[in-house]
Amino acid sequence: MEKYLTSKIIKSTRLALGITRKDLAKGICSEETLYHCEKGQHEVTQEIYEQLMRKMGRIGEKSYTFLSVGGMEAFELQEKLEEELRCRNMMKASFLLKELERVMPEEEWDTNDRQFFMTYNSRISMELGNITPEKCLEQLKEALNLTVKNVDLINLDYWIFNYQERLVILNMMSVYRRIGLDGKFEQLIKKMINGIKNVKMPRWEEDYIFFTTCYLKLIDEDLKRAKETLKLAQEMLHLCKKAQLSKIVPDLYDSILCCLKTCRKQEKRDVELEIQALKRSYYLLIATEVC
Repeated sequence: MEKYLTSKIIKSTRLALGITRKDLAKGICSEETLYHCEKGQHEVTQEIYEQLMRKMGRIGEKSYTFLSVGGMEAFELQEKLEEELRCRNMMKASFLLKELERVMPEEEWDTNDRQFFMTYNSRISMELGNITPEKCLEQLKEALNLTVKNVDLINLDYWIFNYQERLVILNMMSVYRRIGLDGKFEQLIKKMINGIKNVKMPRWEEDYIFFTTCYLKLIDEDLKRAKETLKLAQEMLHLCKKAQLSKIVPDLYDSILCCLKTCRKQEKRDVELEIQALKRSYYLLIATEVC
């Protein structure tokens, strides 16, 4: 829970579900106590926190942590697995996932653990050609539904997606890059990004930039969205400079250049504009790089 403030988790989840303070507090604590808890003026005990989250359909503190069993060995395997996936070493990733399943027996899984394994099993199976992208997407939606039920009824401007849920959404984005962006999923992505910006948890800029950059990669070849893409990319570059985040800069300029390339299909190529974009990428990368 180190990344999130308990008071904001409670308040944002309540607002997202449209529950009144009075209804949420009933049977747990006084409405006044809940008010002060949400304001950060009253320390929330572990017992009260878990009762409030359970009443709202969340599963307590574990909703905001990594894998719950397996200890340090599981944590290290998880990090290696995610690294191999980033490098697209799917055979190695498949091996590491099996190792994780050995370290973490299924009978000990909680809901987040099950969501984690469903997500990576489906993604790796797709990459190895064992299932179609459409089947992978279906399984990823099932994984998300484990903890985010009736997503259409939730006010996503306030909803706090936990680590595992964002992992599912990130993998869904990878599938949509292959099969074409679905309008309904695009709305979910936009609302999730907007929610990150509105709630503003500690270090919100990092999540906001990361998921916006992923979204840009879904739309940077769409000529109709060229202006939207460029505007968003420039906003993210400004935030990268402010937050001293260098790793995402190349991806942002890749989207900018991809968008410019798309524009050339109907317009004369503007080489000077592309050169300026590359220069800004280089200088910003140097400026934000942590020595």
